[in-house]
Amino acid sequence: MRRAALDADNPAVSEGLQGRGEALLGLGRNDEALADAQQALTIDRAKLGRDHPELIHALWLIGQVQFVRGDPASAKTYWDEALAGATRTYGADSSRLRRLQAVTTNPAARVREPAD
Repeated sequence: MRRAALDADNPAVSEGLQGRGEALLGLGRNDEALADAQQALTIDRAKLGRDHPELIHALWLIGQVQFVRGDPASAKTYWDEALAGATRTYGADSSRLRRLQAVTTNPAARVREPAD
């Protein structure tokens, strides 16, 4: 529905793609989850700042999908970028950064960050 009402590169579309990507990942539809997460990241990189929370989440999600797909090296690349952005955005002592570190250390703990 958002796609019909908004431009395809609107950040709100990215948010919807990320949510759907997480749902697809939970269903084991990893290729589709990766496609949605990559599209979300493309939108976020074009429209949001490099340390925007939605961009950080898109990076984390791609890492999660890559990990589940059996590519931990690719996952680490995305997670490292997400962690760097989270450090700049939230600070080295923030609880958000600690949660992100926890889920990248323990990828089975797939939890979306709550909105502030």
